[in-house]
Amino acid sequence: MNSGFSLNKEARKFFEDYYDVPKFSFRKSMGIKMREVEKNEDTKATVADLIHVIENKVDLTQNKEEQTYQWNKFVRDFRNDKFSKKYNNPMKVASILWRAVRDSDQEKVYNHDLIIRNSKLIKNYLK
Repeated sequence: MNSGFSLNKEARKFFEDYYDVPKFSFRKSMGIKMREVEKNEDTKATVADLIHVIENKVDLTQNKEEQTYQWNKFVRDFRNDKFSKKYNNPMKVASILWRAVRDSDQEKVYNHDLIIRNSKLIKNYLK
């Protein structure tokens, strides 16, 4: 994909024709794959690699970009919990809770029970 290929109007038309659909929407996985190719300067990557990502529902959870999305969603959900306002440094508390989730086999999402289960770790940040 070193050819200047990008996820643009022409690419959308290509995928509409390829999949014989009237409207094609790019997937997040396609964007992640494109950024990986660019970052790694992978000159052997092809459009077939994008098709593989689409059709095989490639697991992106180990991808650094996807982990950033998970963290951003985690923080957003934590900040939407009214209890997050009880802490002096809510971002620090979020990072402590994230570390607990990240290093576990739990789903990488925020839920209120994390505050309760990790209350000893975050008690020093209470207002």
